[in-house]
Amino acid sequence: MSNPGRKKRLAFALAASAGALLMGLLVCEAVLAVLLADREHALRLDEEINAGNWAVSQKHPFGFNEPPRSVQKPPGVAWRVAVVGDSFVWGDGVPSGESWSRKLEREVARLAPHVEVMSSGRSGWSTSDQL
Repeated sequence: MSNPGRKKRLAFALAASAGALLMGLLVCEAVLAVLLADREHALRLDEEINAGNWAVSQKHPFGFNEPPRSVQKPPGVAWRVAVVGDSFVWGDGVPSGESWSRKLEREVARLAPHVEVMSSGRSGWSTSDQL
């Protein structure tokens, strides 16, 4: 490796590789900073939403994320459908009243007013809890 031109090319290639690696790391750092800032915002928003959901569920005797219902069917209701589940039914991370089961309830009420849909889910439930 006594050729001075070859040494210069090798030094330039190493410097260019190190510079490219450094630039790549800086770009990754910037992207991660933006994503983590958004993640923290999303986590705070999720906590705020779920605080509202917990406030609603505290008023229900079984902790469901919906207004309490009477044991007896209301007049004009022929059928009751219970949507049973965990946080997907309860509405974890979704504003109260906007879970898929509550949307189903509104749509069924519009199409079949004689059918009542009840959201019977609790965040953190497993199959044994549902039984």
